[in-house]
Amino acid sequence: MKKTFFLLFAAVFISLTASAQSVLATSILPNIQDLKNFAGNDQYVYVKGYYTPDDGGGGLFKNEVSNFPENGGTIFNVNGNPTKRWIRLYDASINVKWFGAKGNFHDDDTDAIQNAIYESQYKGKIVYLPKGEYRTTKSLKIDTRLERIIEGDTTKIIRRLRIIGEEKTRTSIQADFNGVIFDLKMVPDSDTIQNMVIKDMTLITVNPSTNLVTGIQISENQGALIENLIFRDLRYDIYADHFWSSTIRNCKSLINTTNSNFKNRYRFNTQCNDLLIEGCVLSNSAKNDDYLVVISEPSSSITFMSCTFEFGKGFFIDSRSTKAALTNISFIGCYWEWIQYSAISIHNQANVRGINITNNYFNSITEGTACNRGIDRNRYEPNFAIVLGGAKGMSITDSYFTNWWKNPIYSAGFAEGININMCTWKTIENIRVADANICSNNPSIIANPDYPIINSIPLNSQVFNPTSERGNYGGSSLLSSITSSKSDKISLASPPKNGNWIQGDIIFNTNPVPGNYIGWVYSNNEWLGFGLIQNN
Repeated sequence: MKKTFFLLFAAVFISLTASAQSVLATSILPNIQDLKNFAGNDQYVYVKGYYTPDDGGGGLFKNEVSNFPENGGTIFNVNGNPTKRWIRLYDASINVKWFGAKGNFHDDDTDAIQNAIYESQYKGKIVYLPKGEYRTTKSLKIDTRLERIIEGDTTKIIRRLRIIGEEKTRTSIQADFNGVIFDLKMVPDSDTIQNMVIKDMTLITVNPSTNLVTGIQISENQGALIENLIFRDLRYDIYADHFWSSTIRNCKSLINTTNSNFKNRYRFNTQCNDLLIEGCVLSNSAKNDDYLVVISEPSSSITFMSCTFEFGKGFFIDSRSTKAALTNISFIGCYWEWIQYSAISIHNQANVRGINITNNYFNSITEGTACNRGIDRNRYEPNFAIVLGGAKGMSITDSYFTNWWKNPIYSAGFAEGININMCTWKTIENIRVADANICSNNPSIIANPDYPIINSIPLNSQVFNPTSERGNYGGSSLLSSITSSKSDKISLASPPKNGNWIQGDIIFNTNPVPGNYIGWVYSNNEWLGFGLIQNN
């Protein structure tokens, strides 16, 4: 009964406001150092701040007999009494300022944040970072043990990190070292990190010209949420392998330097499965030659939804080293702008199956803009929105292509089973002519822009684009025999035997000799000749 009353009293006590706690406390002290020097017996003590009053590190403490070691935030030794501890009373998230973090950019807050992370694992709590600039000098990690044993007492360790900032533009972790800010690697095939949360903060490099910093490195991690982050001037924003059933949402990547050591914004390696990347903005510097995103090795079911990709090369998909399949990669409602070389590129020898591209807007760098930014356009020729590579089974639907160098979609003959449906391709001849004087270093770029939406149709593929300048065409070898110029007409020497055609489609005859037809109309699943040419 007595124990039940104490627990109820403590629960009510710690739920009170700071002012109410200070009124009910037995004693009030200005800072943590004074608390450690205070030998109060079984008392409640309210501390105003960690260093100074109202600095966010104060709180309510209870004097108890304990064998747990001092951790710098929720447990403090009583100086002169080795069996007594000051125990912080709390029931919500763990504030890094309880552990001495200052968030003033100048002081090193690494140990304070690290100790808060460890305590959050032992207690199953969230780590909270109030607004501030938290300078770090080494990686932040989790305790990967399954349990902690202190003098016979066993504490289960939760393999999880949940850390939340006050607001992403006002809370930042600033790395002043070479390495990884959040190093969350686990031993392969060990227990995974479950239900991780990192949100509402900026991860930034203090000295981007000298420090090579990765934002988050993940391995053996499942059910994570990475949300509302700003990644600034990092070598990699996210570097992951064995990363499953997770979401990256509303994150933004920014690079304000041309440092050639910067790599991909996101890098997904082996076994990155069932991932949703939603509402993110990924950007490189204008002169960065690396891809914004790379997916390599066997992975599956990765969806990019409503994302924006800007500057640098776009997306590279590869699986050459293992030959294992990359499957079910989707881009839905994404926006691509100022892209150099290609937006989505698949290696010719990659084993990639099941790519879905729906409702995307693909915009390349226009000539004048490229030259004004000092970009050597010759380095990125040829310039295509989508390079099919070794894709087997791809759907490209309801997407818009503009300002691309030649064909927006390119096949080198390795792809198969490509469906291009209801897409729009806008040529760039007017832009090129207008920018001829600006880009006079290479006059040859002003060329005939009359390219079809794809340079060569792969095997077992079809194209249906009523809004493109080339009209409808399909089949494995049909494109090479198309001879019409900028019109909705398609001209062939004979009606096609394959392809995706609809009622009323018309083919005009390129060999209108007597006894033959002027053309053919597609009706009731067959081609019917019209305009029979009579002999003289």
